[in-house]
Amino acid sequence: MKAYPKTITLGLLATLLVAGASRGAITYSGILDIPIPTSFDGVYLNLIPAESTTPSGPSGGPDPDRYTVSFTEPAEWDVNFFFGGIGIAHSPSFNPYRADASDKVSPVHNLGLNIEIDGGPATTPGSPPLPPGGSNPLTLATFGGSGDATGNPATNHMGSDAFQFQSGTEGYLAFVLTEGGTDYNGWMRVTLTDDGSPGTIHDWAYDIDPIQIGAVPEPNAVVLLLAGGMLLWRRRVGR
Repeated sequence: MKAYPKTITLGLLATLLVAGASRGAITYSGILDIPIPTSFDGVYLNLIPAESTTPSGPSGGPDPDRYTVSFTEPAEWDVNFFFGGIGIAHSPSFNPYRADASDKVSPVHNLGLNIEIDGGPATTPGSPPLPPGGSNPLTLATFGGSGDATGNPATNHMGSDAFQFQSGTEGYLAFVLTEGGTDYNGWMRVTLTDDGSPGTIHDWAYDIDPIQIGAVPEPNAVVLLLAGGMLLWRRRVGR
């Protein structure tokens, strides 16, 4: 078998490294498991604090400079979960994917892993918008919310129907986060409850580029690529 010159193999490796580095970097919260109190105040999240200078930079774990958590209403916040998750409120900077892009209080959707979020309709490859009728962020920036204490499935994000959050079961909401005129596509993993017990905000991630629900940074990708490239080179030149 032909042995490729060292310069060609390393050149190809360099090209792959540059291509990987040019992609958008996912910002990941790390596993946090923040409790959602059963009170009306609940918990407020600010995902990109004003002091954060690199909101789209990679993060392999929790970084307090990239978010703030408050159990009383702060001056600035993006999203607020309360009553264990029965209620969700959001600021104009945080737009979750929901049933009606023109209705600021339509139900927030529970979407599945690997669905791509790009600021447009939530879709899977080869499929029409999901769920039927589409799932989109608001078409206007405004304060909004989701939740119906009466439990009406048509106006509630919690229940047993498709795209609803089941009490005590992990689910994913998708969102578009706007900061400094830039839009970030993201997902958040939560366990919401409607039985009087606290819910949980597990983690979240966002990217300036489209992101798949559940995607997190791969800090060792370049190292693995380099190791694989060198192994390939050694095998070829040894033949």
